[in-house]
Amino acid sequence: MDNNSEYNLYTEKITNKGKTKKRVKRFLLYIFMTVFLSTIAAVVFFEVNGYLKKISTDEKTKEKVSIIIPDESKSVDTTSTASPDSTSQSEVETVYVNENNEILQVAKQSYGSLVKVSAYINTSAVFQTLYEKVCMGAIIIGEDRKFYILCDFGTVDKADNIVIRTYNGIEKQATLLAGDQTTGIAILSMELSEEEYNRNQNSDFNKTRVFEIANSNGVMVDDTVVAVGDICNGEFTYNVGRITNNTNSEYGTDSMYEILNTSIT
Repeated sequence: MDNNSEYNLYTEKITNKGKTKKRVKRFLLYIFMTVFLSTIAAVVFFEVNGYLKKISTDEKTKEKVSIIIPDESKSVDTTSTASPDSTSQSEVETVYVNENNEILQVAKQSYGSLVKVSAYINTSAVFQTLYEKVCMGAIIIGEDRKFYILCDFGTVDKADNIVIRTYNGIEKQATLLAGDQTTGIAILSMELSEEEYNRNQNSDFNKTRVFEIANSNGVMVDDTVVAVGDICNGEFTYNVGRITNNTNSEYGTDSMYEILNTSIT
């Protein structure tokens, strides 16, 4: 091996070592740059994320404020515009309220004409066992101290004793004058004592009075009517309904009756 060969080997070894150092430096520089850029990216991410959260919070706050405080420029004035449906509904409600007020007025004025009819039947010839049947009636005629009462015939038929109790608390025995099984109508009579009559005349509250009966010939179908009854054994009650037919008739015991069919049950 000559001197040139040794020199070449020497320079070659130097050259290899130089390349290795450069590779190490590049690798270290690459790691450093990677860590540095990652750090910058993390910082930027946290900054941007905080800013985005702030924007999102502001947007939600704006949405809440916009819901709580509506825009006045977009509000609609409903006082000047009313649809035909709302107008007709208001008219129907007015008619309904007025009709109910009239019915209530009739009821208040007529409570003094209502009576409770209690019929007692002795069911045993040996023991005093009384069976009571109750219905409501109305005073339709008044002659001084004597009153005539319209009630249900089925309640007072074959009764041994009939007791009337007026709305203001007077209790008197009554007599069955007439009854019709076909129509179920009965007429009772009772007479007040002079003391009871004077007390009733001087009373301004719940005064016993004659029921004002209207002319049924003028009643039309769908008219509102008030009837005396005892709904669920309720005392001094009225039934309210409408006329469903005004052309029916029924032959009674001694005459023919014109009957008004109603929606009252």
